Amino acid sequence: MDARPGVASADDTDGVSPLLPGSRHRPLAADRRAGAGAALFLVVTTVVPMLGLLVDVQVGGGSLGGYLDDIVDGVLPRWMTAFAFVSIALMLPLCAVLARIVGQPFGYLSSVTGRFRWGFFWRMMAVAVVAFGILTAVNLAISPQPPLEVLSDSWPMLVVLLVAIPFQAAAEEYMLRGLVFRAVGSWLPDPRAGLAVGALVSSLLFAVLHGASDPWLNAFYFGMALLCCYATWRTGGLEVAVAVHVVNNLIAASFLPFMPTPDVFDREAGVGDPTVLLQLLAVGAVVAAGSLWAARGRVAALGPTATRAAVQP
Repeated sequence: MDARPGVASADDTDGVSPLLPGSRHRPLAADRRAGAGAALFLVVTTVVPMLGLLVDVQVGGGSLGGYLDDIVDGVLPRWMTAFAFVSIALMLPLCAVLARIVGQPFGYLSSVTGRFRWGFFWRMMAVAVVAFGILTAVNLAISPQPPLEVLSDSWPMLVVLLVAIPFQAAAEEYMLRGLVFRAVGSWLPDPRAGLAVGALVSSLLFAVLHGASDPWLNAFYFGMALLCCYATWRTGGLEVAVAVHVVNNLIAASFLPFMPTPDVFDREAGVGDPTVLLQLLAVGAVVAAGSLWAARGRVAALGPTATRAAVQP
């Protein structure tokens, strides 16, 4: 995860480079397997939320047709929304499979050290809790909030969300910052171009996958993704991005079990305004903290090959 996304970060003979130099010339068989992985992603993220919809019908007492009408209008039922988090969480193992397809041990998707650096992650989690906690407190103080109430299924749903969201957030980071960001970058021969194009493509995909039609929400998703790409490159790993994503989603989803309708996930045009971008201040604070930690040499930001190249005359 050095400044050259398409260049190995460890000896090629070790078989542990983030993306082997020849990976962009792999036979189409690998592309077909990757395509099968994409198809599996679409199937799981469609089928599992539909199971949640059936729970909504049983718990909420409404008709299936009524809920489908709500979905067409852009309002997702509560359990369908919760199961959407579960469906993405189930994609984390798929990331490991796709990594093997491109010759990448899963550990090197996490960081240039070949493992997820838990100590660094928990430090960034602490920073994220403070940053997003302050932002949430300010938002609650100055913005009107939807009415909350304890419903018959509030506590079971809260448990589902608390268990699923850390894995869901991690899965999105491994897919987009771990795989797409670096895979796209590896196709360009110029390191800086690869870094820029990989960040742009993966960030645009991140925004599109959130399905928002509001321009301010899309601007936030795109900005958050760019900052996470920067953090991934600057710190040599996914820990900062995962911490940001986990805390942001946990706070947002914590309201869902206590809302009769999940307005917190309304992404239709007109629901956002420029204040949405204030969330980028919290994201930027965590990214800055992680980058500073790396700049002081407290966490490895470069792989062995990149380090040796940096000291050669």
